[in-house]
Amino acid sequence: MSRTRQEPDVISVRTVVLVALAALASFALAILWAALIQKRITGSLRTRQGALTEAGKTEVGLVFQIPFAREELAAEHLVRESERLQRFGWADPQHRTAYIPIERAKQELIARGHL
Repeated sequence: MSRTRQEPDVISVRTVVLVALAALASFALAILWAALIQKRITGSLRTRQGALTEAGKTEVGLVFQIPFAREELAAEHLVRESERLQRFGWADPQHRTAYIPIERAKQELIARGHL
């Protein structure tokens, strides 16, 4: 019975270098192509000074952006949610599902022994 031997693991350095060079060349071509497209469309590779007129808007073109420094939006949301937690109302009138103030809900759960 003959024993099968595994070949030694050999990394072809030449193949690795050629693949790396091919990747670098394709990236370089992609950068050049993008630069040519930008120069053809805008006439320059530099950003125009007036390009920042859309900065700070919540919607630029078709993209909705959430501004970073909008603490007032969070505060408004917190006020609305806090108010909703303090009143009675219908969550789904068709299925007769209501919501009640959070403190009342806690008292009901405790009274029923669920907590």
